[in-house]
Amino acid sequence: MSAKKKVLLHQYAYDPLDRHVKSGGSQGDETQVFYNNDRVATEIKGNTAYRVFETDNAVLAQLTTTPRGVETALIAHDDKRSTLATLTGEQHTSVAYTAAGYSPADEQRVLGFNGERDDKTGSSHLRV
Repeated sequence: MSAKKKVLLHQYAYDPLDRHVKSGGSQGDETQVFYNNDRVATEIKGNTAYRVFETDNAVLAQLTTTPRGVETALIAHDDKRSTLATLTGEQHTSVAYTAAGYSPADEQRVLGFNGERDDKTGSSHLRV
């Protein structure tokens, strides 16, 4: 009879306001999420930080900081804050969603459908 070994696939942590603040798996792929009021302001994954700049009514830009440098992306969104396109110095990227809010994973984009954070580990976005 063989012994069963338990494997931690992925773990999520929440703050007292029930906001997702940390996740990671057994591969050491930890992600930390910081908020400004109820909106995601910064996401840190490894040595990469994603910062979202927004007003009360609009998502404006995302600043990505890596050991290689800094990149700024302007964000176009709809009235529900879903990211529709990003514009960097090099390229314009359009974003499309299914009726359920799914979009192909984009490691460079923090906000997705309805301005919510994508869960890049699973196949859904987290309701934060």
